[in-house]
Amino acid sequence: MDLLKSFRSKAMLVRQLSLTDWLALFEAWRLLFFYYLALYMLSYDRLMILTGLGSDRIPDLKRDLKFAQELRRLIQIASRLHFLPMTCLAKSLVLQKMLSKRNIPSLVRIGVQKVQGAMFAHAWVEVDGEPVNEMDDVRQKYMILAPAVNINIGQFI
Repeated sequence: MDLLKSFRSKAMLVRQLSLTDWLALFEAWRLLFFYYLALYMLSYDRLMILTGLGSDRIPDLKRDLKFAQELRRLIQIASRLHFLPMTCLAKSLVLQKMLSKRNIPSLVRIGVQKVQGAMFAHAWVEVDGEPVNEMDDVRQKYMILAPAVNINIGQFI
């Protein structure tokens, strides 16, 4: 019974998508699979180098943020339709990759918080410093981790 209910809820998610939405949804589903596997096999820094994120386009911030919000919504749907469990980090990396492919600059943020002695982490994407489809207080709840710095070990020897 739960399986049928799950199938019906997934069918409701995709029922009213346009062709463009379907194409983005498929792209998100495929990239979720790639990042799911890559996160187990590579370091985060290595993954960022391999995916080559960056842009030199002049942004239209209002349009870019709205587009990023819509892409994130489609990525959420793709992750619910996926046969693998998706983490916030995998979804954030997919969103950043899809935005980068469309020349929209963005940053993946990783934050941590301590609640009753337990550590929790969360990843999200920011476009022009604005979290995309996140809680308003995400930057207050989570302490943002500084990005790793690539160090040439030869300079210390």
